Amino acid sequence: MSDMAPQFYNAWRLVVGEVPHRLHCAWHVDKSFRDNCRRLIKNNKDKMVQVYKSLRTLMDEQDATTFEALLPTFVQQLHNDCDTAAFAHFFQLHYCTCTDSWAYCYRSNCGINTNMHLERMNGSFKHVYQRGKKNKRLDSAIYALMNLAYEKEFDRLTSICKGKYIKKLSELKKRHAASKEQHCINVEMEIGKEWAVRSSSDEHAIYTVRLVNADCMCHIRCSECAVCIHTYSCTCADNQTFFNMCKHIHYICQVRLSYAVPVSEQCNADPDSDSDSGVLTVSNINSAYEQRENEAAAHIRQMSLYNS
Repeated sequence: MSDMAPQFYNAWRLVVGEVPHRLHCAWHVDKSFRDNCRRLIKNNKDKMVQVYKSLRTLMDEQDATTFEALLPTFVQQLHNDCDTAAFAHFFQLHYCTCTDSWAYCYRSNCGINTNMHLERMNGSFKHVYQRGKKNKRLDSAIYALMNLAYEKEFDRLTSICKGKYIKKLSELKKRHAASKEQHCINVEMEIGKEWAVRSSSDEHAIYTVRLVNADCMCHIRCSECAVCIHTYSCTCADNQTFFNMCKHIHYICQVRLSYAVPVSEQCNADPDSDSDSGVLTVSNINSAYEQRENEAAAHIRQMSLYNS
């Protein structure tokens, strides 16, 4: 993901090769929509606002079939109005030819929406580690990069020692709390594999939650739901576009756990058997502890190389 200028992607393609998804940063696309609506639709503010809202509706649409049906109609409406004809020409030239790069319906499960983290790191590198000066020497650039890498390693080591939550885990906990407050109607479409959940904010919106990977045991997991972020998928924007474990997934997990084996029976169950009870075993805790210790040791070894 980058902004809409082709330089970054061209450099990436020359070094790494083609990628399955070449995405435009949503923030840059939205800014371009706003700026060009003001620039090209000058005489009618109401039409400018209406066109921008239609653009955002197209951009946020999650279904590719619906998007492909709405786009030609929207472009035709722009051409038919003399106040928006100039914007129609701009939009058709710059955006209709690359819809798979900016429309949300084409970036399902990519797990990324902006490149602000990269922009922030680039700004930090230029203004902190290079002190805002224009770099002319390769050795000074390498020295600044090594300082940046050292600081990042140190920050990660601090997070491991303090047990700090990563952003994904923080967002996961917020959505679990939100799932407890909603009382949705859900229908089990396929036993143990697929559910339809009605939106709590829009009674006409229905999302589909699917079981997609029951074997994943990664660390980005909800301890209360006893599943990781890759176990279920949902058709809502929060999961499809931002790759968060949305409140609909948490809700289905809570519903399933309410019908699971009672706690009194869990104590007598075989600890090696597969179950959805969500009980943390000592072996799982020890495994997670060992992985953190190994990662911390690897960071310490790498940081020692910077000082040698």
